[in-house]
Amino acid sequence: MTWYLLPEFNSVVYLLILVGLLILGSLASENYSAHSEKSDPSEVVIDEWLGMWIALYAVPKELTWIIVSFLLFRFFDVVKIQPARQLERMHGGWGIMMDDVAAGLYALGITHLLIWVTK
Repeated sequence: MTWYLLPEFNSVVYLLILVGLLILGSLASENYSAHSEKSDPSEVVIDEWLGMWIALYAVPKELTWIIVSFLLFRFFDVVKIQPARQLERMHGGWGIMMDDVAAGLYALGITHLLIWVTK
C-alpha cells in the first residue's frame, strides 16, 4: 500500500530526486506564478509534494509513521515557524518552494525524534 508514497530508492537517488524536484519545481512555479499573476498560486502543488517527500525521508514504511509525518508536515506548513515564514517571502518560485522545504525538514526531524524515543 505504501510503495507509491515511499518508493524503493537508495539514499543517493532519493536525495537527487529531491534536489531535482526543488530546481524544476522552482522554475515551473516561477513560470506559472508570472503567467497567472499570483505570488503563490494554490494550483501549484509541487511544493507540497517536495515537502512531503522530505518529511518521509528514511521513515519506516509503517502507516503510523507515514501518518505522523504527514500530520507534522501539514502542521509546520500551516504554522510556518521561522525561518519558514521568511523563506516564503522570497520572490518567485524559490519562495513558493522553500517554505514547504522548511516544513518538510521540521517534520522530518520531529518524526525521526519520535521514532528514536519510541524504540
